[in-house]
Amino acid sequence: MAIATINPATGEVVKTFDALTSLQIEQKLQLAASAFRTLRRTSFAERASKVMRAAEILEKRKTSALI
Repeated sequence: MAIATINPATGEVVKTFDALTSLQIEQKLQLAASAFRTLRRTSFAERASKVMRAAEILEKRKTSALI
């Protein structure tokens, strides 16, 4: 069963996605749990640095998309 992203203002289907299988969901949950166990040991300063870098990348992509 496909999952649709719909623009609420227009009702237009923006994109559709295939639903994940139970195995795919379990793999993603295991990956998230593993990442949590690793990242919970990092300092606040290190995590803040990573989030700031992600923000820079998103801002750059947003600006590039507008051109």
